[in-house]
Amino acid sequence: MKNKNKLRAVVLSALMALGLIAGTTLTAGEASARIQNGCYWFHQNAMGQSSTAKATVHRGHLRINGMDAHTTHTRDGGYADVWPIRWGLGKRGNGYAGQMYAHGIPVGFVKMTPRRC
Repeated sequence: MKNKNKLRAVVLSALMALGLIAGTTLTAGEASARIQNGCYWFHQNAMGQSSTAKATVHRGHLRINGMDAHTTHTRDGGYADVWPIRWGLGKRGNGYAGQMYAHGIPVGFVKMTPRRC
């Protein structure tokens, strides 16, 4: 009886270890969290001021109220630049959120949530 329980424990441990190894190797790699093309609500809160605007992402460009920002993809999502402003946009739930920088100094937060085009 003791040998059966010992054998079960060894087999179960081996299966769990195999599952952990397979899970980490299958999920390791670059995340597909690129900033997706589409229409978004662009919410920003910087230096005590908050605003909401319609935004679109198309072919690597983020357009907000006629302003065009180039997007760069990162592992977590990406960022958009219009000198001297940079919006870091990481994938969060069904949209993107992150920090807003002016001249490299954090000045606020930004969030993009999907909307109908």
